Amino acid sequence: MSRGIFLETLKTLNELEQARVLHSVELLRDRQNSAPELSSELYWQARDLETTFFAEGLDGENRTDFPFNTLEGKLYVVQPKGATDWLALHENGLARARAKSWEDSRFKFYADIAEAEFEEAKAQQHMVQERRPATLFSISLCGDDLASPASLKAIGRDPEKSRGYIRASVFDGQNLHLYSCSVDGMTTQDARDIYQKYFSAELPKSANSIGILRNRIKIPGEHRGLLDVIAPPKGRETHQFVLSQTDLIDAHMDGLQALANLNLGRDVLAERADNLRYDIVSSLKQRYEGTWVDAGSLAESVAHAGMIERDAGTEFYGCDNVLTAENKAVRAGYLNARGFEALLGKKKFESKFCPNCLPKPKPGKKVKAWREGDRLGCGDCGHVIDVCTKKTVRQGKHKDSKVEKTSFWA
Repeated sequence: MSRGIFLETLKTLNELEQARVLHSVELLRDRQNSAPELSSELYWQARDLETTFFAEGLDGENRTDFPFNTLEGKLYVVQPKGATDWLALHENGLARARAKSWEDSRFKFYADIAEAEFEEAKAQQHMVQERRPATLFSISLCGDDLASPASLKAIGRDPEKSRGYIRASVFDGQNLHLYSCSVDGMTTQDARDIYQKYFSAELPKSANSIGILRNRIKIPGEHRGLLDVIAPPKGRETHQFVLSQTDLIDAHMDGLQALANLNLGRDVLAERADNLRYDIVSSLKQRYEGTWVDAGSLAESVAHAGMIERDAGTEFYGCDNVLTAENKAVRAGYLNARGFEALLGKKKFESKFCPNCLPKPKPGKKVKAWREGDRLGCGDCGHVIDVCTKKTVRQGKHKDSKVEKTSFWA
C-alpha cells in the first residue's frame, strides 16, 4: 500500500471511530434545532445507545428488545441529521471494520464479522418487504476462534467472557423487533447444539464463528418468546438494571448534552464523552455489585467510583467499544470537565469522603468540603487536590497514621 493511500485510510478510520464515539453526542446536538417531537426521539435514541453499551459492560445476562421504524419496505433508526436507513448504518460499520483491517491485517476477521452483520441487516429488511410475519434467528459469537485476545479487546470484545449473542428478528406483518440475549462462555459447539436441538439443522464441525453467524434460520410466523425458550432468563438482567438507575442515567445524559452544547474539537469531544461514560459505567458496576459508596453529592460519588475503577485498571467492553483506565486520569470524571458545574451543586457542601481524613465513609460522618475552579478541598483537615491531575496541592493535617494513603487521588 502506498504511503498516500495508507495515510488516507488512517484518516478515514479515525473519522469513523470518532463518529462511533460521538454518535450520541451528535444526536443530542441535533436536538437544538429540531421540532419538539423529533427532539424527544433524538434524546431517547441517544439514551438507548448509552444504556445498551452500559448493560453490555456489566457482568451478567443482557437481554434487549430493539424496535424499528419502517417506511415503504425499509428499516430506519433515528440518527444525526434525520432518520438513517438500517442498511446504511451497517455500511458505516462495515467501512470502519474494513478500514481497520486495511490498517492491520490481523483485523480481517473484524471485517468478515461486519460483512456478515450487513448481510443479516439485508435479510431483516427483506422480511419487511415480503410483508409476511416471520422470524429470523442468528448467533453471534465472541470470535475467540478467529483472533487473539488483544485483537478482540481492540474491537470491544472481552475474550475472558467469550460472550455470544443469540438474536431473533421478529416481523409481525407491520413492525420489526430485534430481540437479543447474551450467553457468556458460548462456544462454536454450543451454537451447533442449539441449531440441532431447536431447528434440526446440522452445522459442520468445521464451521467457525463467521460461518455460524452467516447460517441464519428463517421460520414463518412471529415467535417473540423464542429466545426465552432457548436461553431462559436467569439471575439479574443487566439491561433492566441499568434502566432502573435513573439518577445515574439522567446525570449522564445531562453531561453528554452539556458536551454537545460546547464548541470543542471532535478529538477532545470524543475523549471527554468516553471519560463521562467511564465514570457512569463504573458507578453502575459498583451499584450492581453492591460496592457503591455515597460520597456526598451524586457528582462526587460518580467521580469517586470512576477513580476506584481507574485505580484498579478496570476495562469495560461492548458495542464495538472498549473503555480503559489508560490515559483517562487527566480529564476524567464529572468533577473536572468545565461545563458540568451544574452537576456539582454549590461550591461549599458536605461530603462523606475525604482522601485524607475520611478515606472510608462512615455512617453519620461528614466533612465540610469546597470546590473552586480546578481545586477540591476539605474544610476540616485542609487537604486540597487538583481535580484535573488528581495530585495533592496541599497535604491536610490530622491524618490518621493507621489509614493508608489512597492512590486514586494522588
